[in-house]
Amino acid sequence: IPYAVSFTERDSGVMMYKWGEDCVEEFLNELADNSVVYFHNLAYDGRFLAKYGITTAVEKGTKIFSMKLNYNNKTIKLKDSLALVQAPLCRFPSMFNLDAGKKEIYPYKYYTPENVRTNVGNIRDAVEVEGWTTSVPGSKNHNLEYDEFVSNIDSIPNCRIDDDHFDMSLYCQFYCNQDVNLLAKGFDMFRNGTLNDFGIDVDECLTAPSLANKFFTDCVYK
Repeated sequence: IPYAVSFTERDSGVMMYKWGEDCVEEFLNELADNSVVYFHNLAYDGRFLAKYGITTAVEKGTKIFSMKLNYNNKTIKLKDSLALVQAPLCRFPSMFNLDAGKKEIYPYKYYTPENVRTNVGNIRDAVEVEGWTTSVPGSKNHNLEYDEFVSNIDSIPNCRIDDDHFDMSLYCQFYCNQDVNLLAKGFDMFRNGTLNDFGIDVDECLTAPSLANKFFTDCVYK
């Protein structure tokens, strides 16, 4: 069940965020006709969007390379950036020399539909659900996830509500925005590199093999 969407437009520098039960519809309503949207692992995100009018899809096994969506008289194309840059987002900072930002610690299991509706999270409950038990700093069994989770809460403006509670939407926004920021900056560097070096726009390719084939066709086997 989707409860949040972060996204940005190429070269805009503006991060958008939708929260709540209507987040997907609000996201799709923001998109212009003929938009192309990249997801890093479309096989995951595409399953949230399939019910909104998927007309065609390019698939192989469990992978989905692209999907076309007809929504409110708009055509929206979804593409998988993971098929072109075959590495997890956590590797983007080292691959593209990006600032990784703060450590991504997220209590996935705690974000249940019931908790999301209240938007007020209990820090202790979230920690216990994830198994991030507290411990003495410097000890052999010191739990770094707990420290990083609490540190993230305190670094996000207005995220800590009081000693025991945090704003679930603000924490989710922080986490998702970091992923989108890494994807946008890393993929733009990858695209600009192929444009500058080979005159090839990766937006015209679906996968790394198809990019390699286009390189050999355009630049080698003339």
